[in-house]
Amino acid sequence: METALRSALKKGDIKDPIFRRKVYESAANAMHRSLEARGNATKEAIDAQNKRLAEVIRTIEADLKAAPSPAPAAAKPSVEPEPPVRQTEPPLVEPVSERRATTTGTRNEPSLYVEPRAEKADTKPERKPAETKSERKGTRAPFAKLLTAAVLVSFLGVGFFWVFTTDAFKSEEARDTSVPNPNRVLESESFEGRDPGTSNAPATLDNSAGDDGWIELFSPNDLTTLGLVAGATAEMKTDPFGDYVHLVTPNEEAEVQIDVPLNLMQQAPGGTIQLSFIANADDDAPTQMSVTCDLGTLGDCGRLRFNLGQAPQEYLMQMQIPEGASPSRQGVIKIVTDIENEARAVKLLQVRARLIGN
Repeated sequence: METALRSALKKGDIKDPIFRRKVYESAANAMHRSLEARGNATKEAIDAQNKRLAEVIRTIEADLKAAPSPAPAAAKPSVEPEPPVRQTEPPLVEPVSERRATTTGTRNEPSLYVEPRAEKADTKPERKPAETKSERKGTRAPFAKLLTAAVLVSFLGVGFFWVFTTDAFKSEEARDTSVPNPNRVLESESFEGRDPGTSNAPATLDNSAGDDGWIELFSPNDLTTLGLVAGATAEMKTDPFGDYVHLVTPNEEAEVQIDVPLNLMQQAPGGTIQLSFIANADDDAPTQMSVTCDLGTLGDCGRLRFNLGQAPQEYLMQMQIPEGASPSRQGVIKIVTDIENEARAVKLLQVRARLIGN
């Protein structure tokens, strides 16, 4: 699990906490969906997976905090020429000791010599009168007030414009101009299947039956339900979110086949067969998976394409079966993992089928 999370973090800015949180949330959601797909979404299993994920996240975050940040390059000190220093030489002062030595005679008479004192040169710049400062303040004050007023007026204008353009004073019912979302629609490619009744119009996916009546056609624990044609490969693997089968169809002729039971097809005439795939693309790159089906005398479903991302997701397809059809053999679902024939892989978690409308 830690290896999978670290590889996912390396695909973005690992120093960005928002990006890391999205990766952690995607991992948690994928774990939950994987448990549901395997029918093991109990409270104990979910708590155990969440505990493992939390420990891995703490380990990764601790490593990120402990990683030393690169030392900034030392800036070269800029050498600026020193300003000239005004030096004022003090007036020459005769040392007292020498003066006293020259005035000393045979008589010890008081000296009238006054020693001159050295005065410090006035190096401070002349200060301008206070009237000049007050005049400058007086000239700057009107411009500052005008600038402040202009900024306030612009902010008020932007605020009023936002209020009126976003209908902030309208009720939620008045602002909601959307229409109810339609049912999910499945569109086929530009060619029809063998049975014209299955592709005259987009097939609306019926969700009225909920999760009832599903028959499992494939699970990662049983590879014997897969048929590999023309170099297709299937390998059972496990990641932090559960078991899956790694499928690859490397060329145009390659495909992966899954059988549809005959007893299900015998109940299908006059109704609709719905298929469910839970899958996602490999970690390397997203892919476009195509699915075709051969149900013998019941017809086929044409060719359907699904865009797979890196998160597991359920993909639905269905076909209407005409009245009076009598199947004599089991059907076949055919999967191509990459319609561009660049050998991109698909992680397949589950395939199910059910009858609706009967």
